[in-house]
Amino acid sequence: MKRLVSFLVVLSFFCSLQAQTIPEGILNYETVGRNHVKQVDITAFKTTFATPFHSASFDTLTNTALITLWDEEKKGMHSSKDDYNCIIIYYDIENQKIKWQRESNLQDGKYYKKGPYVFREYGKELSLIDEETGSEKYKIGKAVHPLAFDEEEGWIIYATERYFSRGTSDLKKVDLNTNKTIWRLELVSAQDLDIQVQLNDSVMLVVGDGLHAVNLKDGSGWKVKMVTEFADQVGNYVSYPMKVYSLPLIDSSFVYMAGYKDLVKLDHQGKEKWRTSLP
Repeated sequence: MKRLVSFLVVLSFFCSLQAQTIPEGILNYETVGRNHVKQVDITAFKTTFATPFHSASFDTLTNTALITLWDEEKKGMHSSKDDYNCIIIYYDIENQKIKWQRESNLQDGKYYKKGPYVFREYGKELSLIDEETGSEKYKIGKAVHPLAFDEEEGWIIYATERYFSRGTSDLKKVDLNTNKTIWRLELVSAQDLDIQVQLNDSVMLVVGDGLHAVNLKDGSGWKVKMVTEFADQVGNYVSYPMKVYSLPLIDSSFVYMAGYKDLVKLDHQGKEKWRTSLP
């Protein structure tokens, strides 16, 4: 059964504050709600897809949407890889048309959108996709773990993960328009990294084998050693490491964070004020 996808692209009203009517000759517009304050109907353009709608992300600057169509009901208890075949559609909301579409498989990776940029993850390989054609512009890198994006300035910061063991070898900031490395920070960690919070407008805090502060402009910063993962061992069996830490708590002067063994208080330059053991 076909499912309808509503794009609320026409929130302006065709007839000011009076009773609204849909102009003649405009197809696929339907009334989808009502503004009870102004006492007018809300009209939207509807596009019908034959495959069920799975997910979408929108960008209001380019008026585009990245849509994944996938019939999840086909996935059974003993499903095959083919049950994860999906269709990726890049949709022009303003002109109400499909710009391009691609067949994909959810088990191989995914497409996702950050502002005007479209990315494809294939395993641990990350590529930038041409939003006009859907073809690959270039490969950003292999074993890539994205941590931060800036959609207006057009850059990405990612960790390069190790191939044969868990952990990170470095951080890179890359210009998305040229694929040139802006800076590289050797940040060897036995654990995977996760960005958690911004310390301020120019510094982000990253957790993994401790707490790292990284300046977004030049990659400089500081590190405080903490135990942020724990693996339980029963006999010869060692469980998969679990993340054991609190989110960094920030005030105007200090950062507080708990790890597996202790709680620390730091100033914004990474200088330790005190550290206390946890039971």
